[in-house]
Amino acid sequence: RTFKILSTAECAHAKSIYAIWKNTQRAPAKFDALFAELGGEILEGGESLADMLQRLEHLDGNMCLNLIELGLRVESAAFDLYRNLADRSEDFETMETLLTIAQAEKGHMRILIKALAQCAA
Repeated sequence: RTFKILSTAECAHAKSIYAIWKNTQRAPAKFDALFAELGGEILEGGESLADMLQRLEHLDGNMCLNLIELGLRVESAAFDLYRNLADRSEDFETMETLLTIAQAEKGHMRILIKALAQCAA
């Protein structure tokens, strides 16, 4: 359930990033078409999905805890990414959007931390 909630939120982030990107294009593709074309091989924090899955295969112990820890790693990297992009942005609206996403990533980390209790059950 926790990861479904986070997945939905990440799709909203993708739409926010799309809104920034489409303003730089003459004839941007529609979001749904563009999103469907993406392979999904890079996670939000910049790590490849293949690397993350390989890391997951080699983890021992409490799989719930392992998944939460990996989720925290992705969310933390995403926070850093959006925060750094916001700092480098020269456009106020873009900076504001990126900072909003960065703050949401912190919220995702809080959701994951609360979900840790489910790993003991």
